[in-house]
Amino acid sequence: MTCVFDQTKALCQIRSAEGDPRVTPDQDDCRRDCHNIAYTDRDIDHLRVQAAGIGEILDNSLAPSPRHQRARAEVERLQQIINN
Repeated sequence: MTCVFDQTKALCQIRSAEGDPRVTPDQDDCRRDCHNIAYTDRDIDHLRVQAAGIGEILDNSLAPSPRHQRARAEVERLQQIINN
């Protein structure tokens, strides 16, 4: 993912004083739901691979229910990113 930083949309903590023209994002505080995040085609391909790997957990009938629930939630999150 890439940060296409727009201070007005940033969810991260911003490193610099208000009004400073050298405003930069705090990349240690990057948040998944920030509107500044952009995904390249390569990023999307990587997310598809991740989702497929996690899908193997969902196919495993011996995996415990909490693991299935976490895996399902993560696959859904990744699919939202891929589809948008």
